[in-house]
Amino acid sequence: MIPIQPTLQSFVTALSNNHDLKITPSSSWRRTNLIEKIIYIIRKIFGTAPDKALELAKGFSEALRNWNINVAKDQIIGISSPSIEEMGLIKSAIQQMKARLLNPQELELKRQIREAKQANNQAALREFRDRMAIVFPLSPKRFAYRELKQHQTRFDLLAKPLSQHALNRNLAVPFQADCNKLRELLTQWQARQYPLVNYLAAEGTKEKIEKTAEFPKYIRMLEKNPNLQDRFFKAVFRNMSSINFDSVPAMILMETTREIFGRTFMDKRMNYYNDQLLQVKCLENSSNPIYTMTLPINGQRVPITNQDHVISISPTTQSSIKDFFSMLGREAHLRVINHEYTERGIEELDLQLTTANLDDPKWWKNLPVVEKLTREQISKKFSIDFSKGHAFFGLCANREDPHHMHVVGTHGYLIAALPLDDGTFNIIYPGCYADLYPVGECATLRHIYNTHRKIWTFIDPSRSLNNREKVQVCTPINQEKFDLYMQLLSEQFKLAREGRLNFQIQADNCSRPLQTITDRIFPELQIPRAFKFKFVNCKARSPLSLLVSARSFCSAGDRGDAQWEKLRKAVSFVFGATKGRTVQTPNGPVTSSIWNDPEWQEGHLHLPSNLFHTADALREVLTKA
Repeated sequence: MIPIQPTLQSFVTALSNNHDLKITPSSSWRRTNLIEKIIYIIRKIFGTAPDKALELAKGFSEALRNWNINVAKDQIIGISSPSIEEMGLIKSAIQQMKARLLNPQELELKRQIREAKQANNQAALREFRDRMAIVFPLSPKRFAYRELKQHQTRFDLLAKPLSQHALNRNLAVPFQADCNKLRELLTQWQARQYPLVNYLAAEGTKEKIEKTAEFPKYIRMLEKNPNLQDRFFKAVFRNMSSINFDSVPAMILMETTREIFGRTFMDKRMNYYNDQLLQVKCLENSSNPIYTMTLPINGQRVPITNQDHVISISPTTQSSIKDFFSMLGREAHLRVINHEYTERGIEELDLQLTTANLDDPKWWKNLPVVEKLTREQISKKFSIDFSKGHAFFGLCANREDPHHMHVVGTHGYLIAALPLDDGTFNIIYPGCYADLYPVGECATLRHIYNTHRKIWTFIDPSRSLNNREKVQVCTPINQEKFDLYMQLLSEQFKLAREGRLNFQIQADNCSRPLQTITDRIFPELQIPRAFKFKFVNCKARSPLSLLVSARSFCSAGDRGDAQWEKLRKAVSFVFGATKGRTVQTPNGPVTSSIWNDPEWQEGHLHLPSNLFHTADALREVLTKA
């Protein structure tokens, strides 16, 4: 194997000549030999051959990551001391990879999308994207393409003098021109959002704009990078409307560490708390000051922008920042991890209450404080009158896409205020998940149709995701209803701990138990079906998009609905909807599957994002409690 870095010219030449190459994660490459080519042809005949372009792109991206060294003094993640010639070769290699990944048909689609954007015809663009989702569901190729594109953006920054791209903070009054430019970008961005909201008129927007304008070069980056712009505006102006103004610099500096944080989803949780968990500190007072950002991890405040910094993750184990978050990233893609973002920073907690005494009626008193709030703070945060009442009960849902009712990318969970002895309240967010997450599109498809073990956590990980829009319905409750609420939660945690609960995305998912618990707490009220939704009206990303979109090809009216129902059940049968999971109950073993769920057979599912449409009706009913 030949190392890539010293042989960049040869590597790019081999790419441009369309040779078959092999790349290892240790940043080495070679051309494939005759035996490997014969094996590939045989595997292609039997339909088991891998995608060469995809494997090549993944290998190159992994090599780039392992090649990277943290250049902390310039606040840029990149290769060590690259020359201009090296940067040109790396960019050429990335472009060759992208050319292999994207076929001409996909490039034509991207060109049409670009033209639609330039024409500012938002309705036509949304319609075109929907059609494109039918023809080209999100695939591993597009994931690899996105990853290569992010590498190219980083190398584009490095190709120029690094000192010009440090996040230079002007401590004087923000430039008015930069404030105006940011308002212009925000106006253009909010015009593309649905539903339309005037974020410029929202409370605190002026202060956030001025705080961001203290970083003029970051505004240049927002102009050139639509993905960065969308990420920043969603986090600061849409989803985190109560964000602390002083936390905006931390959001900006967060971009320089996104590579390690993005894999753990911690980057989407930053700035959830309005205290100064994330602290930005200037190390030098010069024309190009250097910034570092610290965050408490397991009780230690550590510089997270220094990936080589060593921290203690247990009394006997130490790890670097990079290795710690890499470990969390591997776990976070497989299951709910025990490291959570609380008001004390990132800490390890027993989220599933595996050791708690749930038979104790006051079991909730032993929970760690997640978020400590007064009555006034609760009233402001959850938009309720909490001047009276022993505690409060709440339902919450979030969604990634505000335009459509997607089957995935949405989640529901509960909210509870636990009274503390000093008159304040510990806010917890109980929610449930499948015990394992799917990895890859085929696994996702099986995951959507199969039955899995359900787990409960007393802090739902998705509550702090700032890339999702949220809706919540809360109401004060008396002590009797609070005790019942805690009893119902303890029952769910005990059953989950014993493995006696099933999770089905299209049936007994995260939102169905929320409806059941609400009905039992308020038996005297006619609680509306807050999450029930017709499957035929849903949208879906790959790999469900083809099935959901098939309804448009069926006949109109009831006949078409019947045709689509037959197709839905046939596809479900093929992908294992009849495959159930057996649990032990007091009446003996019971096997549950999506196929034998009555509501699923009728064409309904419990969709968390439906709470966005039923919240007002639910609030009106709960006010009568």
